Amino acid sequence: MDTRERFKGRIKRPFAKEKAVLQTHSPKPHDVIRFPTRSEGAFAKWRTQPLSLLKNLLGPKHIYDEAPR
Repeated sequence: MDTRERFKGRIKRPFAKEKAVLQTHSPKPHDVIRFPTRSEGAFAKWRTQPLSLLKNLLGPKHIYDEAPR
C-alpha cells in the first residue's frame, strides 16, 4: 500500500468512528440545565486521530498544531 492510500484510510477512520461516539450521548433530565453529555473517554480517544493526522500531514510547525492560548 502506498503512502497516498494509507492517508486516505487515516482520513476516513475518524468519520467512521464518530457515530460510535455520538451514540454514547445521554440526554439531560428535563429539569437540569447543562449541555448534552457523551462519553468523555470515547470522545478523547476519537479526538486524537484527526489531531495526529493533521500533525502528520501539515508538519509540527503548522498553525493548526499550536496549542490554544
